[in-house]
Amino acid sequence: SSLFLGYAMCACPLYLLNIFLWRAGGNFVVREEKVEEMQSLPPQTSSKQKHRIQHTPPSQRRRRLPITSPSRSPTPTSELPLAQQLQTWDFGFILFYASLGILRANLYIGGNEELLMNLGDNDPPNNRIFSKLFGYLLPLGFLFIPAIDAAVERSMPVALHITNFLAMAVAALMLIPSLRVQCAAFLAFAGFRAFLYGVMGAFIGQTFGPATLGRITGCVFTTGSIINLVQAPILDWINFTFAGDTSPLAALMLAVGVLVVPSIPK
Repeated sequence: SSLFLGYAMCACPLYLLNIFLWRAGGNFVVREEKVEEMQSLPPQTSSKQKHRIQHTPPSQRRRRLPITSPSRSPTPTSELPLAQQLQTWDFGFILFYASLGILRANLYIGGNEELLMNLGDNDPPNNRIFSKLFGYLLPLGFLFIPAIDAAVERSMPVALHITNFLAMAVAALMLIPSLRVQCAAFLAFAGFRAFLYGVMGAFIGQTFGPATLGRITGCVFTTGSIINLVQAPILDWINFTFAGDTSPLAALMLAVGVLVVPSIPK
């Protein structure tokens, strides 16, 4: 209980800081948009027009832009209102990708204890040392932050493929009956989780823009949590039908990874 209390005491100021930075960042973006638009106005613009533009929300100003040409390129997703963003292919894709990614992450956490027990982690001289090692390695996802930045900087499809590849690598390593090999799976899983949430946030930010970032993220995580309700039946199926053998679970995770590959945009 003292450990959880310590985590809570550390988490509270971090969440408060996050709220403050989110608010400050949103105001900064709005100010930057206003400055850029004011600088792009023609010299003959009257002071009354400048005042009206300066005090109009950016989203409303975008909707008032005239269509200058019938061959005008489609409006970027980030400039659409929220209701239209929810109808785009981009939103459907990130719902699909994130939901299956979160499900695979939680399935691995839920089935890892059974996997290690099957491989003899409970028996002497191991005495659950690999289970403890998994708990120690799981929070090390922050070590992958430079790799995540490099992947996203190169291209978003590359980052999405790397994330999915790490999940498939974890599933493949689960099929190898060796406790020492599972240590590599622990590291791969820590990287997968870090990539999943980092790349998912970067995709939402780049695609939908800062104005709807929070609401789109909330929709994605809400959908992911609903899809994740199938985790318990799947684990029960593994325990009762296959007597705790996690090989079918690994095969299922691999199949999901193969299913995700063609959905990733090029």
